Amino acid sequence: MSSQASLSRRALLAIAAAALGPRAARGPARGGPADLVRPLAGVALPMHHRDPRRRYDRELREIRALGADWVLLVVATEQLDAEASHVPRTSPRTPPDERVAATVRRARELGLEVLLMPVVLLARAGPDDWRGSLRPANPDAWWASYGELVGGLAEVGRAEGAAALAVGSELASLEREEARWRALVAATRARFPGRLTYSANWDHFDAIRFWDALDFAGMTAYFRLSPEPDPTVADLARGWRRALGEARRLGARSHLPVVLTEVGVPSLRGGAAAPWDYTRDAPADPDLQRRAFEAFAEVFLPDGHPVPSLGGLFLYDWWGRGGPDDRTYTARGKPAEEVWRRLLGQLRAADRGGTAPGAR
Repeated sequence: MSSQASLSRRALLAIAAAALGPRAARGPARGGPADLVRPLAGVALPMHHRDPRRRYDRELREIRALGADWVLLVVATEQLDAEASHVPRTSPRTPPDERVAATVRRARELGLEVLLMPVVLLARAGPDDWRGSLRPANPDAWWASYGELVGGLAEVGRAEGAAALAVGSELASLEREEARWRALVAATRARFPGRLTYSANWDHFDAIRFWDALDFAGMTAYFRLSPEPDPTVADLARGWRRALGEARRLGARSHLPVVLTEVGVPSLRGGAAAPWDYTRDAPADPDLQRRAFEAFAEVFLPDGHPVPSLGGLFLYDWWGRGGPDDRTYTARGKPAEEVWRRLLGQLRAADRGGTAPGAR
């Protein structure tokens, strides 16, 4: 059992309150209470289109109707390759600032709190290249341009009332550069009054030494759940229990509430063996996705109540056509949609009761 697992519920709540207390009074510019001692009930919405005419109103309304009270807006940029020394503010995958601002504004009008998160994509990627393996030829130049990217998003978030901002996502190869991260967090705090986090990869958070500069610890949750092509709910629950152990370990390590920034399982056969990969050549299997989220609920919300280690979550993602033939992460038009609705409702019920996760 991890060290956090042995802590009392009272101690866990005290850790969360102490971590958030001084900053909670400050609050987002126009973002409402956004009290992160309570569990976040969220859904992720990727914004990977440059077209300024692309609107996200339908997706936001559907996310709200699912029962979410938070939305994670994933804002992409695309650098040339893993060795590039420049992170562009605009790219073929980046929505313009005015579209991001309009989307935050519309989300707020619908009653959704907003977490903004930049992600770095690669225009040209080798077989093992992704944002977790960046190796800029000129690190100083890379960090300067990345700081401009995060700073620009912070300004948009401040102006439109976003409640929280991630300063990065899954940048594993750069996570040991503690001084640079601390400087980035300090610069971002000067421009953004809401909460700050970092979204670590599920298998790579031990290298991070700057958690104490943040308000909550983020972690993506693409854990290997089962090697079986057609696992049962019991098989999948065993995988999620291992994931819960890691979430507890991150909480004990960071002394912060842990929010699962992306909980995703693609709806394809064998998708539980490598949930991070929705590109595998396999037939659609929407019922596998349903079982995976049923098992998640069984482990992380036993009897409908979030475990103390769960500060909140964002279900990944609500995007695309969906339906029974879709093999991606969205639950739209699939059996998992009703499971998502139930999960979000249970998290919101805990929130409405005015209690932190597990305070029962």
